[in-house]
Amino acid sequence: MLTCILANGRSLVYPPRMPPPMTDAKSAEVVDDVIDTIRLTSLDGAGGLRFGGRTTTLSLPFVFGGQLLAQALWAGYQCTPANHRVQALHAHFVEAGDPRRPLTYTVDPVRRGHGSSVLRVTATQARDGSDGERVILIASLNLGGDRSGLDHHTPPVSAFGIDPARLPALRSWLEHHRDLLPEWWQGPLAFDLRYPEEPPHVLSPGAAPRVGQQLWMTTHAVVPDEPRLHDCLLAFASDLTLLDAVMLRHARSWYDGGAWAASLDHSIWFHRRARVDDWMLYEQASPSAHGGRGLASGEIYGPGGVHVATVAQLGVFSIDGHRSMPGAAVPRD
Repeated sequence: MLTCILANGRSLVYPPRMPPPMTDAKSAEVVDDVIDTIRLTSLDGAGGLRFGGRTTTLSLPFVFGGQLLAQALWAGYQCTPANHRVQALHAHFVEAGDPRRPLTYTVDPVRRGHGSSVLRVTATQARDGSDGERVILIASLNLGGDRSGLDHHTPPVSAFGIDPARLPALRSWLEHHRDLLPEWWQGPLAFDLRYPEEPPHVLSPGAAPRVGQQLWMTTHAVVPDEPRLHDCLLAFASDLTLLDAVMLRHARSWYDGGAWAASLDHSIWFHRRARVDDWMLYEQASPSAHGGRGLASGEIYGPGGVHVATVAQLGVFSIDGHRSMPGAAVPRD
């Protein structure tokens, strides 16, 4: 039994039953699959602006939005100088992607300068029974090098004294609800997610509304020492749980009957560099929900509380099971 005192003074007791950890071989296999998916193939040879990719082996009926973000960033990186790193990514999810079909990413260099670059990246897939293509994602990237100047950041709200490795694995929260959960959450993930409070996948009866949530995350295996790859994996992870904050404001679970959401757009501001195979704290909140839409925002911190990134996402929500919505669905069914 593990008890932890949060910054707000609340005492939390974690589930005593802990499933066995994944083997190192299985962990590396899952991470390697995501990395292999991110590494797109050039369709035009050296210097080309079109890239092809596949979908991860995750058991989803659509292409995961975080994968689209990561692949779009990888495509942009192939078209910019090596000293340029992403500073901001803004993406619109146009349609849900088909995981059975390959993806094509086309880079449009709006500006490629010595100190900075602005790119537009479009992800497309072939249409059913047609020679045409449909747009899945439109993203804009700002890239450049660091400069000397002002330097400050706001530390995380929570106490950073919690050891995330001692928190229960996500599987220990969910193991008693497997009959309600889709295959997505029952199989291994590339990222190890650790929650200090009950996650919103299946909330206990009588759970109180929460203004946000905190979780720690890291990859299940060591990632190659390629800074740009770590940026892409951070984009991938930023979309795993962000819309949870909207549901938590109303003490709603994703699986308490008919709840569904789709991501409309997603933005990431990259403040400082981090390794995704270090523990990162992800603080998430929802400032507003209205008209069937919900806004979620997040701050990502690296070791020692260093501010790594700010994330925002707008989603469209349904709580009655109606699903005729645009956008790329988040992994909830």
